[in-house]
Amino acid sequence: MSWASLEVPYALTDALGAEIFVPYGRRALDGRSDPGIGDLELQPNKWSLLRSRDLVMTTALGVLVPSGNASRDPGSGRWAVEHHLFVDAVAGRLALQSNLIYGFVEGGKQELESSASAARMFFFGDVDAAGPAVELTGGYHVSF
Repeated sequence: MSWASLEVPYALTDALGAEIFVPYGRRALDGRSDPGIGDLELQPNKWSLLRSRDLVMTTALGVLVPSGNASRDPGSGRWAVEHHLFVDAVAGRLALQSNLIYGFVEGGKQELESSASAARMFFFGDVDAAGPAVELTGGYHVSF
C-alpha cells in the first residue's frame, strides 16, 4: 500500500518526545483504488537512542486508533499496540526513514512490518531545540 502522512512530533527534551501520525493512503479494493484517511497513531513516548546531526535512531510505543474506515479507506478497523524502531538519515530538513514495527492487534494477532519513506520537515523555531515540528511523509509498507 502506498501512503502519505502528516506527522506532528514534539520534543520534550533531547531524549524524549511524543508524536501523532495522520495517514492518508490508497489501497486496491475490488479492482479499484480508493484513497482515504487511515488509522490515527499516537506515540506518547518516543525515546532517542542515538542522535547526531546526520543520523537519528529512536524507539516508541504506539497506539493505533481505528479512525479509518476499514471497508473503504486504508484503515484497519481495529485497535493495536505497536513497538517501533526508527532509523532516520537526516540532511537539513529532509530525511530518509526506515521503520521496523512489531504489533499486537485487537483479537490477539501479531504482525511484523517494515516501511521506508522520505520526509520533509517543517520546524517551528530552532532545528536543534526541543519544540514542535510537522513532517510530510510518503512511502511504502511491507508486511511479513
